[in-house]
Amino acid sequence: MKTFNFLAPFALGRGLLTADSEEDSRIWTPDVTEIVEINLVEGVPQTYAIDTSNNGAYYPDKYIRINVNAPAGFKIRQSFNYFQTEGVGLTGACDNDAATIFDGPDGNKQDAVLCENMGVDYTFLSSENLMTLVFKTNEQINQQGFEALFEPLMLTESEIAWIRIEDGLNLLKSTVFLAHSHREQNIQKKKAQYLENKYVKLFKWFGDEAKDTCNEYAGLGPLGSGYIPFVESAETCTTITNFMSSITSFYDRYVCLDDFELMDTNPETAKKTKKRRNPINVMRDLSRMSDFFSFRKFHALGPDCFEKEHMPAKDRAAKRGRK
Repeated sequence: MKTFNFLAPFALGRGLLTADSEEDSRIWTPDVTEIVEINLVEGVPQTYAIDTSNNGAYYPDKYIRINVNAPAGFKIRQSFNYFQTEGVGLTGACDNDAATIFDGPDGNKQDAVLCENMGVDYTFLSSENLMTLVFKTNEQINQQGFEALFEPLMLTESEIAWIRIEDGLNLLKSTVFLAHSHREQNIQKKKAQYLENKYVKLFKWFGDEAKDTCNEYAGLGPLGSGYIPFVESAETCTTITNFMSSITSFYDRYVCLDDFELMDTNPETAKKTKKRRNPINVMRDLSRMSDFFSFRKFHALGPDCFEKEHMPAKDRAAKRGRK
């Protein structure tokens, strides 16, 4: 369930790939000049090519938004058959014409900013059935543009399960934000963002290491164990418990430990560094996440959410083992 191919770390180091959307400070045409809608159907890829009828080059001062939709239960794989725009510019960060890929609608979950000829080196996967490609050009006429290829791929069982968990996180962020409406808005935002930051640090790797076939699942070897889908409840405490149970069961059922490495290797320097992701620490991390929901951190949710009856069984065991 990786987002990029193996070359992505190189571009990330150059500032060309980003994990989150950033404000575009360059001087571009402010409003969309063309909107393209591509609706994929199962088994039928589609391409989109930039108009190069301008004496063999694409047109200046364009802001083209290409919305790509796949059927429900599908994701989108996007690549380029060819790609050539203006160079990276003086800063080395695509100052001139550039294509930007979003995992979702325009402006959300930015995956990459591409220029020059780098597009052909990458393949992108959306997390769900919507992807957006934005192409902005400045006032100069230059180069032959690109042809993008969009392919619908059916989501796997583990990908669908992980989407449910991330939807649950978004719901809990909203719950935390609204529960602290009596505080100043910056405090509301800070608490909601704190929750997301901790979740990403502790559990985001579950999705990266999830597989639908595996010899050694984290739970019960080749069979894994049962996954508990996240379900919202009218009671906040129950919703939190359901979320924690869903994360715990996802780890058991889908996280694959085949040839699992605790060290990361830098592709440029070959230097090994310790990964944050560590199966040995999972139960401790789940316990810590439970503590984050307690009244000590998110007091407005109520002090009773993590009394014994509200905590997942494995989490209780982890807490007992810690005492």
